[in-house]
Amino acid sequence: MTYKFSIEEKNDVIHKLAEHYPKTFFDNPKLRVPLMKNVTTALQRDGFPIASELIGESVDWYQSHIGYQHQLQAGRKRIDLAGRESGAVTELEERATRKKITEYNEKKLADRNLFDPIKTATALVDAQRIAQDQLRKIDAPSPKIEISTMNRTAAKSPVRPELTRLYEAVLAANMAMSVATGNNDMQVAVTAAALGVVIKEAQRVIDEARSE
Repeated sequence: MTYKFSIEEKNDVIHKLAEHYPKTFFDNPKLRVPLMKNVTTALQRDGFPIASELIGESVDWYQSHIGYQHQLQAGRKRIDLAGRESGAVTELEERATRKKITEYNEKKLADRNLFDPIKTATALVDAQRIAQDQLRKIDAPSPKIEISTMNRTAAKSPVRPELTRLYEAVLAANMAMSVATGNNDMQVAVTAAALGVVIKEAQRVIDEARSE
């Protein structure tokens, strides 16, 4: 079984990279700039004293941050380990990045609107993932799920502390998926949003267990 490095381990490597290569790597996501191609190989050749697998995952984690993704604009220069120009971001890379940013924003909207199917549907229309006429087919505004009720239910159940948020997410998903939206497209959208939160919380529990 392949070992999966924790977020803490990867962030620690990023901090060390920022110290060792201050012109190239930055702890603050807002300061990050596009890195040269094959930067992981360059780090290994430069003798950076971290296992290659951990370097690779840490660099991937560094580049996956939404702050870094926003910097990948066509024509913007990439930099090497010394901070010198080393190639540039292509239009194809920028288009791929725009897709990732759109998916990231949609996920945030879905998480925020999990308890309100109407808001979730509206967000998906705004993101052009479903047609405007589908939104009009909803029979009537559905009542919001009472979060306080969900929390009271969770409090009465014998759930381990580290599983509380996951348990609440499952309850919320069950409630959201039980709300009638009036058409199948809406139900699919709400279900996807609800289950997305459950999966996210489940992964958090797994990551925390591995880091112990």
